[in-house]
Amino acid sequence: MTLSNRSALLSLVLICLVVYLPGLTALPPFDQDEALFAQASRQMLETGDFVQIRFQEEARNRKPALSYWLQAASAWASGTPDAIWPYRVPSIAGLTLATLLTFWIGLRFFDGSTAFVGAALFATSINAVTQAHMARADAVLIPLVVAAQGALGAAYLHARERRPSPRQLWLVFWIAQGLAILAKGPILILTSALTILALGAIDRDWRWLASLRPMAGAGLAVAIAAPWFVATTLAGSGNFVGDAIATDLLPKLLGVDQQHGGPPGYYLATGLVMAWPATLVLGLAVPLAWRGRGNPAVRFCLAWIVPTWIFYELIPTKLPHYTLPTYPALVLLAAAALSSVSQRATPGRQWWSIIAWVLVGVGAAAFALAVPWLIDGAPTLWSFGAAAAAAGGVFVGLGLLRRGDWRRASIVALVGGSLWSGLMMQVVLPNADGLWLSRRLAEAATRAGAAVPGGAPPVAVSGYGEPSLVFLLGTRTRLIGGAEAADHIVDNPGAIAAVSDDTAPEFLARMEARQRRVHRFDAVSGFDYVWGVWRNLTLYRLEPPPDTH
Repeated sequence: MTLSNRSALLSLVLICLVVYLPGLTALPPFDQDEALFAQASRQMLETGDFVQIRFQEEARNRKPALSYWLQAASAWASGTPDAIWPYRVPSIAGLTLATLLTFWIGLRFFDGSTAFVGAALFATSINAVTQAHMARADAVLIPLVVAAQGALGAAYLHARERRPSPRQLWLVFWIAQGLAILAKGPILILTSALTILALGAIDRDWRWLASLRPMAGAGLAVAIAAPWFVATTLAGSGNFVGDAIATDLLPKLLGVDQQHGGPPGYYLATGLVMAWPATLVLGLAVPLAWRGRGNPAVRFCLAWIVPTWIFYELIPTKLPHYTLPTYPALVLLAAAALSSVSQRATPGRQWWSIIAWVLVGVGAAAFALAVPWLIDGAPTLWSFGAAAAAAGGVFVGLGLLRRGDWRRASIVALVGGSLWSGLMMQVVLPNADGLWLSRRLAEAATRAGAAVPGGAPPVAVSGYGEPSLVFLLGTRTRLIGGAEAADHIVDNPGAIAAVSDDTAPEFLARMEARQRRVHRFDAVSGFDYVWGVWRNLTLYRLEPPPDTH
């Protein structure tokens, strides 16, 4: 590795730390996936069972164990398993590694400058920044996708250039496949298979795949993934594969799962948002891809992007981060186009991506002001700062584009976007207090003397059951109906019940039926962003029975 490549890698690590560390400790746990992952990982530490995945008493047979193991290891090493930030460390590490692997691919497909710019575009995209801040399987999967696709692409390029492939490529490809199965099932298999099918259909040549040793490699991948699947079945968690297919995979393929849907074209629209600030240069990639489609590196990138993108457009369930595994190829094409732009090039046919970049930037500025205003009643100084970073980047960047200076405009776009995301994650979102109902409720329970988390007796919650609340209040938190909450505080002296407005009549009726009185000592309210509604919860304690003497 040359000195310039080492400097580039160090610079990329620094960029990742600048955009991924803000908000690490400040942001409360997100609902629903992050809190589900973090809570299940913490329960592994609490029980010492690293085979079965559970959320409270329920088996969580949806995603395999690798992400949970990494999160549990991080929480154990940190010594603070009740804080959310250790569970996010594997996500930060995953996105940082994916960024460095994008640079590695760029070096082999294009040149050092393209590799660095492409990796920086990937690292600072809204999609990557968002995933780095959430303790989920996607951030663990993405570096495995980039590693496997990079090895696949290197094997393809060596075959096209009639050079022997390095012997370690097949190991990289299949080890990544095995680990990816343990992280998120068959997602990487799908991406690689679609890439191979596209290249085979175009080239009508499959011989280059022999360098990846398909039979031995598939056996290696199975050897990596299979032991846990066998262990979890023997441990009594049921048929994990059957449950995962029935409850997670098929609902996404056959219908709109958990209200996450959208029409074909959804990812073309959301991709312009989620790739920001790299949106500015995406328009440059289209003519380059068309003109250079005969170039093996460009062809491979297209085979990586197009079939996978189409597949996700066609399935009914849609979430903006699903197409993140295609971003490394997309940004490398954009970076290659950017490096070929002349010093004073006019926007020309790239106007659509410039307009999209401007609109998303203006939207980001408006979002920074709107969140604290709508949630807590007024924008903050920090929200004005975030808005200024987004809008200022657009304003200065447009001035540079008018002079044809694409390179400096891209730098300004990245700096403005990075400042915006850092301020949003570190101060604007965490300080929008009404957005974090679970945090408010946990703080109220702490003020009331409840041991949070752990402790006895557990808090009972009725009418609000997001997993972030279980993480903040402890594994023994009771998520039950109004009548059951009444029984809980009667049968457990000193217990607290948090009851929503819509379950309060049932709660109070049961208390009356049991001839006991309750004391209302606090109330919290906030915006439940999972369901898009405001919720009010009242905290109750049991009044002692009257003295009969």
